[in-house]
Order: sequence, then structure tokens, then C-alpha cells
Amino acid sequence: MDGECPAHLRETLLRGTSEMLGNAIKHGLHERMVGRITVRLIVGISETRLTVEDDGWGFCAACEEGDGLGLTQALAEQHGGTSSVQRIRYGTRAEMVLPNRRDEGDDPDHP
Repeated sequence: MDGECPAHLRETLLRGTSEMLGNAIKHGLHERMVGRITVRLIVGISETRLTVEDDGWGFCAACEEGDGLGLTQALAEQHGGTSSVQRIRYGTRAEMVLPNRRDEGDDPDHP
């Protein structure tokens, strides 16, 4: 982790991490006893970026419409952010990018 996570993004990032990590375990480590999963949270000046990478078989484009992907996209959109999954050289990268600004619709009493 690099930086301090904005309080109003914590619940969304926790839920996103859970979903993305679950997908990495379920799909990236499928039928393997050993594998690697990396989780990064980088808080910049204007955005917070959550990345989960695994060294599994790689992302299947046909699987793009799964429930988990829809959930992470919906979570990101609540804050005007994005969520994506892509195949990388050795595995898969799932990423959620959220702006650090608080939208007018966010509830200040619910961090």
C-alpha cells in the first residue's frame, strides 16, 4: 500500500479487493497448488488505484460478463471510477480506479 486510503472509498475498495482476490484464487489458481497473487493499493493525488494480479492461465474474454466483473464495475461506477480486467504476459490483472474527490451525492456521515 502506498498512501492513505480516503475514508469515503474504504468500503468500496474492501469489497472490490474481496471480489478481485476471490476471482484470482478461483480462476488464476484453478487446479494449481502453487501460484502468485499480488495486491496493490496506490493512493495518488487525484485517484486511488487497486490492482490484483495473478500468474494463472490468463483472462478469458468470453468470461467477461461474470457476476464478479459486474459487481466490481458497479462498485467503481458509484464513485465515478472504472474497473477492468486484462490479460497480461503471465496471468491476469484486475484493476479498479477511483477518483479521490467526494461527489455531492456521497453521504459525509457514512465514511
